[in-house]
Amino acid sequence: PEDREKFLLDARTRGASTVFVNDKIDSPEIQNFPNRIRFSQKTSELHGKIASYLKGNPSEKLKIIAVTGTNGKTSLTNI
Repeated sequence: PEDREKFLLDARTRGASTVFVNDKIDSPEIQNFPNRIRFSQKTSELHGKIASYLKGNPSEKLKIIAVTGTNGKTSLTNI
């Protein structure tokens, strides 16, 4: 079997119940998961969204402050 199939089998054996898989991939091992979420985006584009969701979307809680002007920006931001 391919590395992907070995990985999926190992994940399922260890108790994983959900698999995120690209629409273009079809493997019999995917059918072993009760929850299969298929997507058409590149996996690399999806990782950040999933991580953010699992951690409660922390970037939504950030306050952004801009410092503009001719002089003193570096000094002000370092204080």
